[in-house]
Amino acid sequence: MRSPMSTLDGMLANFHAMQWFLSLDNASGFGVVRATKRAHKVSAFICSLGHFEWTRMAQGLKNAPMIYQRMITNALFGFVVMPPGVADDDADGEPVDMFTLGFKCDLSQLPPPANRTSFADDISDGADSWEGIVELTDRILARLTYFGVSISALKSKFGKIATDFLGHVVSPRGLEARPRSLDAVLAAPFPRCLRDMQSFLGSLNFYSPFIENYSILASCLYEISDEELRLGLVSPAAVRAFADLKAAYSSTPLLRHADPEREFHVLLYTTTWAISATVCQDYDGVLHPVRFCGRTLKGGEPRYEEWAKEVLALLRAVKVCYYELRNMQLVVYSRHCRNDFISG
Repeated sequence: MRSPMSTLDGMLANFHAMQWFLSLDNASGFGVVRATKRAHKVSAFICSLGHFEWTRMAQGLKNAPMIYQRMITNALFGFVVMPPGVADDDADGEPVDMFTLGFKCDLSQLPPPANRTSFADDISDGADSWEGIVELTDRILARLTYFGVSISALKSKFGKIATDFLGHVVSPRGLEARPRSLDAVLAAPFPRCLRDMQSFLGSLNFYSPFIENYSILASCLYEISDEELRLGLVSPAAVRAFADLKAAYSSTPLLRHADPEREFHVLLYTTTWAISATVCQDYDGVLHPVRFCGRTLKGGEPRYEEWAKEVLALLRAVKVCYYELRNMQLVVYSRHCRNDFISG
Protein backbone atom coordinates (compact mmCIF):
# COMPACT_ATOMS: atom_id res chain seq x y z
CA MET A 1 0.00 0.00 0.00
CA ARG A 2 1.29 3.45 -0.92
CA SER A 3 -0.02 6.85 0.07
CA PRO A 4 -0.66 9.61 -2.50
CA MET A 5 1.49 12.70 -2.19
CA SER A 6 -0.14 15.81 -0.81
CA THR A 7 -0.83 18.55 -3.34
CA LEU A 8 0.76 21.98 -3.02
CA ASP A 9 -2.66 23.63 -3.26
CA GLY A 10 -3.90 21.62 -0.30
CA MET A 11 -0.78 22.23 1.78
CA LEU A 12 -1.02 26.02 1.39
CA ALA A 13 -4.76 26.24 2.10
CA ASN A 14 -6.64 26.85 5.36
CA PHE A 15 -4.09 29.10 7.09
CA HIS A 16 -6.69 31.81 7.70
CA ALA A 17 -6.86 33.32 11.23
CA MET A 18 -3.57 31.68 12.26
CA GLN A 19 -1.19 34.03 14.10
CA TRP A 20 1.63 31.66 15.11
CA PHE A 21 3.32 29.01 13.00
CA LEU A 22 5.64 26.03 13.19
CA SER A 23 7.71 24.32 10.52
CA LEU A 24 9.21 20.87 11.15
CA ASP A 25 11.77 19.04 9.04
CA ASN A 26 12.18 15.33 9.65
CA ALA A 27 15.69 14.02 10.28
CA SER A 28 17.37 11.53 7.91
CA GLY A 29 14.57 11.68 5.33
CA PHE A 30 14.08 8.54 3.26
CA GLY A 31 17.00 6.92 5.07
CA VAL A 32 14.77 5.88 7.97
CA VAL A 33 13.00 3.34 5.72
CA ARG A 34 14.74 -0.01 5.22
CA ALA A 35 15.05 -1.23 1.64
CA THR A 36 13.99 -4.68 0.47
CA LYS A 37 16.47 -7.07 -1.12
CA ARG A 38 15.07 -6.29 -4.55
CA ALA A 39 15.50 -2.58 -3.88
CA HIS A 40 19.17 -3.29 -3.07
CA LYS A 41 19.64 -4.54 -6.63
CA VAL A 42 17.55 -1.82 -8.26
CA SER A 43 19.46 0.99 -6.53
CA ALA A 44 22.92 -0.53 -7.02
CA PHE A 45 25.63 1.57 -8.65
CA ILE A 46 29.26 1.18 -9.63
CA CYS A 47 31.96 3.79 -9.18
CA SER A 48 35.74 3.87 -9.01
CA LEU A 49 35.60 2.50 -5.45
CA GLY A 50 33.57 -0.57 -6.40
CA HIS A 51 29.99 -1.91 -6.40
CA PHE A 52 27.55 -0.48 -3.84
CA GLU A 53 23.91 -1.15 -2.92
CA TRP A 54 21.54 0.98 -0.86
CA THR A 55 20.37 -0.76 2.32
CA ARG A 56 18.02 2.14 3.08
CA MET A 57 15.44 3.63 0.74
CA ALA A 58 17.25 5.83 -1.76
CA GLN A 59 15.98 9.03 -3.31
CA GLY A 60 15.14 8.76 -6.98
CA LEU A 61 13.10 5.56 -6.80
CA LYS A 62 9.64 6.11 -8.29
CA ASN A 63 7.65 4.89 -5.31
CA ALA A 64 9.98 6.23 -2.57
CA PRO A 65 8.05 9.50 -1.90
CA MET A 66 4.73 7.65 -1.61
CA ILE A 67 6.14 5.05 0.79
CA TYR A 68 7.66 7.77 2.95
CA GLN A 69 4.44 9.82 2.82
CA ARG A 70 2.50 6.81 4.07
CA MET A 71 4.81 6.50 7.08
CA ILE A 72 4.55 10.20 8.04
CA THR A 73 0.79 10.34 7.46
CA ASN A 74 0.35 7.34 9.75
CA ALA A 75 2.49 9.06 12.39
CA LEU A 76 0.37 12.23 12.25
CA PHE A 77 -3.09 10.69 11.91
CA GLY A 78 -2.91 6.89 11.95
CA PHE A 79 -2.82 4.05 14.44
CA VAL A 80 -0.90 1.20 12.71
CA VAL A 81 2.16 -0.13 14.57
CA MET A 82 4.30 -3.26 14.62
CA PRO A 83 2.59 -6.01 16.68
CA PRO A 84 4.32 -6.82 19.99
CA GLY A 85 6.82 -9.65 19.68
CA VAL A 86 7.05 -9.52 15.87
CA ALA A 87 10.60 -9.28 14.51
CA ASP A 88 11.58 -6.55 12.07
CA ASP A 89 12.72 -9.20 9.53
CA ASP A 90 10.87 -12.23 8.19
CA ALA A 91 12.35 -15.69 7.62
CA ASP A 92 13.92 -14.59 4.32
CA GLY A 93 15.57 -11.54 5.86
CA GLU A 94 13.12 -9.10 4.25
CA PRO A 95 11.87 -6.13 6.34
CA VAL A 96 8.34 -6.69 7.63
CA ASP A 97 5.72 -4.19 6.42
CA MET A 98 3.59 -3.21 9.41
CA PHE A 99 0.90 -1.83 7.10
CA THR A 100 0.44 -5.30 5.60
CA LEU A 101 -0.05 -6.73 9.09
CA GLY A 102 -2.48 -3.92 9.97
CA PHE A 103 -2.08 -4.14 13.75
CA LYS A 104 -3.82 -1.26 15.56
CA CYS A 105 -2.23 0.26 18.62
CA ASP A 106 -4.04 1.03 21.87
CA LEU A 107 -5.95 4.19 20.99
CA SER A 108 -6.16 5.21 24.66
CA GLN A 109 -2.36 5.61 24.74
CA LEU A 110 -2.16 7.42 21.40
CA PRO A 111 -1.69 11.23 21.43
CA PRO A 112 -4.39 13.25 19.60
CA PRO A 113 -3.91 13.51 15.81
CA ALA A 114 -2.39 16.53 14.09
CA ASN A 115 -4.46 19.15 12.26
CA ARG A 116 -2.65 18.99 8.92
CA THR A 117 -0.74 16.41 6.91
CA SER A 118 2.84 16.77 5.66
CA PHE A 119 4.49 17.16 2.29
CA ALA A 120 6.97 14.27 2.50
CA ASP A 121 9.30 15.31 5.35
CA ASP A 122 8.04 18.92 5.66
CA ILE A 123 5.35 19.65 8.26
CA SER A 124 3.81 23.09 8.73
CA ASP A 125 0.87 24.20 10.84
CA GLY A 126 -0.36 27.15 12.86
CA ALA A 127 -2.66 28.33 15.64
CA ASP A 128 -4.57 31.48 16.50
CA SER A 129 -2.88 31.99 19.89
CA TRP A 130 0.43 31.37 21.67
CA GLU A 131 -1.17 28.79 23.94
CA GLY A 132 -2.58 27.07 20.87
CA ILE A 133 0.78 26.82 19.07
CA VAL A 134 2.46 25.44 22.21
CA GLU A 135 -0.26 22.80 22.59
CA LEU A 136 -0.09 21.96 18.87
CA THR A 137 3.70 21.61 18.94
CA ASP A 138 3.53 19.28 21.95
CA ARG A 139 0.83 17.21 20.25
CA ILE A 140 2.71 16.80 16.96
CA LEU A 141 6.00 15.98 18.68
CA ALA A 142 4.24 13.44 20.91
CA ARG A 143 2.77 11.73 17.85
CA LEU A 144 6.09 11.63 16.02
CA THR A 145 7.88 10.34 19.13
CA TYR A 146 5.28 7.60 19.60
CA PHE A 147 5.85 6.35 16.04
CA GLY A 148 9.64 6.74 16.16
CA VAL A 149 10.00 9.68 13.76
CA SER A 150 12.86 12.08 14.56
CA ILE A 151 12.85 15.84 13.92
CA SER A 152 15.87 17.91 12.92
CA ALA A 153 16.13 20.64 15.56
CA LEU A 154 18.45 22.71 13.37
CA LYS A 155 15.99 22.84 10.46
CA SER A 156 12.77 23.17 12.48
CA LYS A 157 11.09 26.33 13.77
CA PHE A 158 8.55 26.72 16.56
CA GLY A 159 6.32 29.63 17.57
CA LYS A 160 7.13 31.94 14.63
CA ILE A 161 5.00 34.79 13.32
CA ALA A 162 6.13 33.77 9.81
CA THR A 163 7.76 30.64 8.46
CA ASP A 164 9.24 29.33 5.21
CA PHE A 165 7.32 26.39 3.79
CA LEU A 166 7.82 24.76 0.38
CA GLY A 167 9.37 27.89 -1.15
CA HIS A 168 6.72 30.21 0.31
CA VAL A 169 6.52 32.51 3.31
CA VAL A 170 3.42 31.83 5.43
CA SER A 171 2.36 34.63 7.78
CA PRO A 172 -0.88 36.05 9.22
CA ARG A 173 -0.95 38.50 6.29
CA GLY A 174 -0.99 35.76 3.64
CA LEU A 175 1.34 33.87 1.30
CA GLU A 176 4.46 35.35 -0.28
CA ALA A 177 6.70 33.80 -2.91
CA ARG A 178 10.31 33.12 -1.92
CA PRO A 179 12.09 32.25 -5.20
CA ARG A 180 15.71 31.18 -4.79
CA SER A 181 16.81 31.83 -8.36
CA LEU A 182 15.39 35.36 -8.72
CA ASP A 183 18.66 37.07 -9.68
CA ALA A 184 19.55 34.36 -12.21
CA VAL A 185 16.13 34.56 -13.86
CA LEU A 186 16.16 38.36 -14.07
CA ALA A 187 19.65 38.38 -15.56
CA ALA A 188 18.87 35.69 -18.15
CA PRO A 189 18.81 36.85 -21.80
CA PHE A 190 16.17 35.63 -24.22
CA PRO A 191 16.79 31.87 -24.68
CA ARG A 192 18.62 30.72 -27.80
CA CYS A 193 17.56 27.07 -27.64
CA LEU A 194 14.56 25.04 -26.52
CA ARG A 195 16.33 23.65 -23.46
CA ASP A 196 17.03 27.15 -22.11
CA MET A 197 13.41 28.17 -22.75
CA GLN A 198 12.15 25.10 -20.87
CA SER A 199 14.48 25.91 -17.98
CA PHE A 200 13.18 29.50 -17.83
CA LEU A 201 9.52 28.46 -17.91
CA GLY A 202 10.16 25.72 -15.37
CA SER A 203 11.62 28.26 -12.95
CA LEU A 204 8.49 30.40 -13.24
CA ASN A 205 5.89 27.65 -13.33
CA PHE A 206 6.21 26.77 -9.62
CA TYR A 207 5.25 30.35 -8.72
CA SER A 208 2.60 30.76 -11.42
CA PRO A 209 -0.14 31.10 -8.72
CA PHE A 210 1.48 34.48 -7.90
CA ILE A 211 1.57 35.74 -11.51
CA GLU A 212 -1.64 37.17 -12.94
CA ASN A 213 -2.50 35.82 -16.42
CA TYR A 214 0.58 33.58 -16.39
CA SER A 215 -0.92 31.10 -18.86
CA ILE A 216 -1.80 33.91 -21.29
CA LEU A 217 1.71 35.40 -21.16
CA ALA A 218 3.61 32.10 -21.24
CA SER A 219 1.57 30.30 -23.90
CA CYS A 220 3.31 32.00 -26.83
CA LEU A 221 6.69 30.99 -25.38
CA TYR A 222 5.61 27.35 -25.17
CA GLU A 223 4.82 27.38 -28.91
CA ILE A 224 8.32 28.43 -30.04
CA SER A 225 10.33 25.59 -31.60
CA ASP A 226 14.01 24.89 -31.09
CA GLU A 227 14.77 25.80 -34.71
CA GLU A 228 13.06 29.19 -34.37
CA LEU A 229 15.07 29.96 -31.24
CA ARG A 230 18.40 28.98 -32.81
CA LEU A 231 17.71 31.03 -35.94
CA GLY A 232 16.36 34.00 -34.00
CA LEU A 233 12.96 33.80 -35.71
CA VAL A 234 11.07 35.05 -32.68
CA SER A 235 8.06 37.35 -32.82
CA PRO A 236 8.03 40.70 -30.97
CA ALA A 237 5.08 39.38 -28.94
CA ALA A 238 7.23 36.54 -27.58
CA VAL A 239 10.04 38.93 -26.62
CA ARG A 240 7.52 41.21 -24.92
CA ALA A 241 5.96 38.26 -23.05
CA PHE A 242 9.42 37.16 -21.88
CA ALA A 243 10.10 40.62 -20.44
CA ASP A 244 6.64 40.83 -18.86
CA LEU A 245 7.07 37.46 -17.16
CA LYS A 246 10.42 38.47 -15.68
CA ALA A 247 8.91 41.69 -14.38
CA ALA A 248 5.97 39.82 -12.85
CA TYR A 249 8.32 37.22 -11.33
CA SER A 250 10.32 39.95 -9.59
CA SER A 251 7.25 41.66 -8.08
CA THR A 252 4.90 38.86 -7.05
CA PRO A 253 2.05 40.17 -4.86
CA LEU A 254 0.94 39.02 -1.44
CA LEU A 255 -1.83 36.43 -1.69
CA ARG A 256 -4.35 36.65 1.12
CA HIS A 257 -5.40 33.54 3.01
CA ALA A 258 -8.89 32.52 1.92
CA ASP A 259 -11.39 33.73 4.53
CA PRO A 260 -14.50 31.51 4.56
CA GLU A 261 -16.48 34.36 6.15
CA ARG A 262 -15.90 36.69 3.19
CA GLU A 263 -17.43 36.59 -0.27
CA PHE A 264 -15.30 35.16 -3.09
CA HIS A 265 -14.98 37.10 -6.34
CA VAL A 266 -13.77 35.35 -9.52
CA LEU A 267 -12.52 37.43 -12.47
CA LEU A 268 -12.44 35.58 -15.81
CA TYR A 269 -10.09 36.34 -18.73
CA THR A 270 -9.93 34.63 -22.12
CA THR A 271 -7.88 34.87 -25.29
CA THR A 272 -7.80 32.81 -28.46
CA TRP A 273 -5.07 30.60 -26.98
CA ALA A 274 -5.42 30.58 -23.16
CA ILE A 275 -7.76 31.16 -20.23
CA SER A 276 -7.10 32.73 -16.85
CA ALA A 277 -8.97 33.41 -13.60
CA THR A 278 -8.26 35.50 -10.52
CA VAL A 279 -9.85 34.58 -7.19
CA CYS A 280 -10.20 37.60 -4.89
CA GLN A 281 -11.80 38.72 -1.65
CA ASP A 282 -12.93 42.19 -0.59
CA TYR A 283 -10.92 43.99 2.11
CA ASP A 284 -12.03 47.57 2.83
CA GLY A 285 -13.54 47.98 -0.61
CA VAL A 286 -10.50 46.63 -2.47
CA LEU A 287 -10.33 43.20 -4.12
CA HIS A 288 -7.17 41.42 -2.95
CA PRO A 289 -5.97 38.32 -4.82
CA VAL A 290 -6.20 34.91 -3.18
CA ARG A 291 -5.02 32.88 -6.14
CA PHE A 292 -4.19 33.25 -9.85
CA CYS A 293 -4.80 30.26 -12.11
CA GLY A 294 -5.22 29.39 -15.76
CA ARG A 295 -4.08 27.13 -18.59
CA THR A 296 -3.57 27.05 -22.33
CA LEU A 297 -6.40 25.86 -24.56
CA LYS A 298 -6.05 22.37 -26.05
CA GLY A 299 -7.47 20.46 -29.00
CA GLY A 300 -10.59 22.12 -30.34
CA GLU A 301 -10.96 24.50 -27.37
CA PRO A 302 -9.52 27.54 -29.22
CA ARG A 303 -12.57 27.34 -31.52
CA TYR A 304 -15.03 27.58 -28.62
CA GLU A 305 -17.29 30.59 -28.27
CA GLU A 306 -16.08 33.25 -25.84
CA TRP A 307 -18.74 32.37 -23.26
CA ALA A 308 -17.65 28.72 -23.37
CA LYS A 309 -14.04 29.72 -22.77
CA GLU A 310 -15.14 31.71 -19.74
CA VAL A 311 -16.91 28.62 -18.42
CA LEU A 312 -13.62 26.72 -18.83
CA ALA A 313 -11.83 29.47 -16.89
CA LEU A 314 -14.41 29.27 -14.10
CA LEU A 315 -14.11 25.48 -13.94
CA ARG A 316 -10.34 25.85 -13.78
CA ALA A 317 -10.62 28.21 -10.81
CA VAL A 318 -13.01 25.88 -8.99
CA LYS A 319 -10.70 22.91 -9.59
CA VAL A 320 -7.46 24.62 -8.56
CA CYS A 321 -9.01 26.40 -5.57
CA TYR A 322 -11.20 23.50 -4.49
CA TYR A 323 -10.12 23.68 -0.84
CA GLU A 324 -11.03 27.37 -0.68
CA LEU A 325 -14.17 27.47 -2.86
CA ARG A 326 -16.02 24.29 -1.95
CA ASN A 327 -19.55 24.98 -0.66
CA MET A 328 -19.04 28.72 -1.22
CA GLN A 329 -21.13 31.20 -3.19
CA LEU A 330 -19.14 33.02 -5.87
CA VAL A 331 -19.43 36.45 -7.45
CA VAL A 332 -18.30 35.90 -11.04
CA TYR A 333 -17.19 38.74 -13.33
CA SER A 334 -17.80 37.79 -16.96
CA ARG A 335 -17.97 39.68 -20.25
CA HIS A 336 -19.64 37.04 -22.39
CA CYS A 337 -21.20 34.29 -20.26
CA ARG A 338 -24.92 34.49 -19.48
CA ASN A 339 -25.76 35.04 -15.81
CA ASP A 340 -28.56 32.49 -15.84
CA PHE A 341 -26.17 29.84 -17.17
CA ILE A 342 -23.60 30.44 -14.43
CA SER A 343 -26.28 30.54 -11.74
CA GLY A 344 -27.71 27.26 -12.95
